[in-house]
Amino acid sequence: MFDLNKLKGYAKKQREQDSTESETSVEAYVESKEPAAEIDEEIYIPIDDDEDIMPIPDEYREAQTAEMPDNDNEGFGDIIEKCFPEKAYNIELERLLPYRKNIFLAVPDENLIKDINRSGITEPLLVRSIGNGEYEVLSGGRRRAAAERLAWTKAPCRIADNDILTDDMADMIVVQSNRHRFAELTVSETVRVSAVLGERSEKDLGITSEQVQKYVLLNGLVQPLLLMLDDNSLPLAAAEILAELPQATQRSIYDIADSSAFKITSANAAELAKAKRLTEDNIIKILKPKPAPKIVVPPETAEKYLSGKTVKEAEEIIELALAAYLKEVIS
Repeated sequence: MFDLNKLKGYAKKQREQDSTESETSVEAYVESKEPAAEIDEEIYIPIDDDEDIMPIPDEYREAQTAEMPDNDNEGFGDIIEKCFPEKAYNIELERLLPYRKNIFLAVPDENLIKDINRSGITEPLLVRSIGNGEYEVLSGGRRRAAAERLAWTKAPCRIADNDILTDDMADMIVVQSNRHRFAELTVSETVRVSAVLGERSEKDLGITSEQVQKYVLLNGLVQPLLLMLDDNSLPLAAAEILAELPQATQRSIYDIADSSAFKITSANAAELAKAKRLTEDNIIKILKPKPAPKIVVPPETAEKYLSGKTVKEAEEIIELALAAYLKEVIS
């Protein structure tokens, strides 16, 4: 771990430099291989000069180091060493984007926020360039979110060599960086993680082979529909049906259901899957709630049992009669 008093000195140097030099984009630093700040460790620590440095409780320190990749995993440490140069660069948070596959939700806990507020981001994020001066966060999404909560503008990052890093490697880095969260994954996160781990999901996530197959199918869902599984607003049976539809169609279904407050049920999902052509009008027609069926009482029955009754009295009699009938049938 870094010496905090030393880091405080680094931060002071950085602020002095920032106040005397014009701002330079991170791309320029990357291209020239020069650090984004003239400090030995290139760590961004926004600490006031007159702030006393107190010892960091172990639970705070663990909150940050726990998010780092599991380098003990066979071959994983080699990927990090091979693909990510040691030098870190300070990159604006607005340029650090979530991983495109949306495997995990980057929500920092309070211990992590307190740790970073006290000691800064002492473990650089792992990112890869996606062009236009923007970067995908492979490891450190929660640290980035914590920095944003603290109103910081930059975070230290190690930038991957895209000539070496493959998409499969990127997937594995994202998943292995969050192994400590496997016991508390949401349904949507479990689906995405299973797609990366494959057969290893049974051992690493403690799920059955049948569940793995189901999650592989659900991985075909677009993110908004998948997230609906987390709060049970989308039945699992309906999700399995929708997952087999083209993703463009899924997005249309979600957009229409969301904007019109239509519920997606197993029944209308099956109807959507059977439809030969799913235009916007057809989707609305299928998702739109159907009116309740009208019950007609034959005239002779009404005359026999409901003669002289008001509409309200007749409704009450019918309701009581149905309740008594169903109770007798069930018992």
